[in-house]
Amino acid sequence: MGMDIYGRNPKTKPPGDRAYRDCQTEEEREAYWKWQDSAPGAYFRSNIWGWGPLLQFIDAAVAASRLGFDTSHWGYNDGHGLETQEDCTALADAMEALLPKVRAKDWTEPTEIAVAFGTAFGIALDSTLDVERVQRFITFLRHCGGFEIC
Repeated sequence: MGMDIYGRNPKTKPPGDRAYRDCQTEEEREAYWKWQDSAPGAYFRSNIWGWGPLLQFIDAAVAASRLGFDTSHWGYNDGHGLETQEDCTALADAMEALLPKVRAKDWTEPTEIAVAFGTAFGIALDSTLDVERVQRFITFLRHCGGFEIC
């Protein structure tokens, strides 16, 4: 189980500019999946154990940058997210600005952020966060045109 996050208007369009539900043949579906895996703003996936710490980091970035986004439903697969590329870019910028500050703290592994980073922003984390996952989500945000969590 995990979180499937779809770009609302990714910069790179799918083959034939059609949604997956409109693919009629196996070849069309395979072409769509290949596009989805290669287009940076089309799709982001995370298992539930990876999404929780990432969402906590997102909340810390939102609080630190005073963005005011309501992320209270982002822990569910019910279609919430951000509507516009402008909001996604603002979130990506906030996450990118926070990342060097937390990377300077104690790490459990070179690719993980330790649990204590969120306390400076009033958010206590209870696990580690994969830096690569943060960077992949920032890339997704910069290309997705808004997103929904399904």
